[in-house]
Amino acid sequence: MKTTSIPRIILLTSILATLALRLAAELPVILDAGFAPGSGANGAIEAMLAQPDGKTLIFGQFSHVQGVARRFGARLNADGTLDPGFVVTTVNHVSSGFDLAGLPAVLQPDGKAVVCYFFLDASRTLRTGITRLNTDGLVTRPST
Repeated sequence: MKTTSIPRIILLTSILATLALRLAAELPVILDAGFAPGSGANGAIEAMLAQPDGKTLIFGQFSHVQGVARRFGARLNADGTLDPGFVVTTVNHVSSGFDLAGLPAVLQPDGKAVVCYFFLDASRTLRTGITRLNTDGLVTRPST
C-alpha cells in the first residue's frame, strides 16, 4: 500500500461512518433491559459489531472494560458482561492491543473482525490500514 493511499482510506472510511450514523439515526431505539454492561469502558467506544451469537465486539480509545484490562478491543456477552475469551493480542499471545485511534470495523461471515486501524503490535511494529482479528482476538497473520 502506498503512503499516499492512507489518507484516501481515512477519508473513505470517515464518509462511510458518517453515512452509517445518519442511517442509524433514522431507526427506532429499543432498549434491552437484559443488557447490563456494568461500568463499561473507561474511554470512547468508536466501533461496535453485533455478532450472530448475541455477543458484541467493541473497539475504541479505552484501556479497561468493566475494570479489566482490554486495550482498545473487547467483546461483551449477550447480557453485557465482559467475555474473557476475547483478548486482542499478537500471534505470540503477548497482550498489546491497539495503541492509536481506530476507524470502522466489519464482521466477516466466519466471525472474524476486519478492523481499519493504525496500531503498534507487541514488537512495536507499526501496522497500518486493515487487519483481521480471529474470533479469540489474535491478530491474523498471513501465511508464508
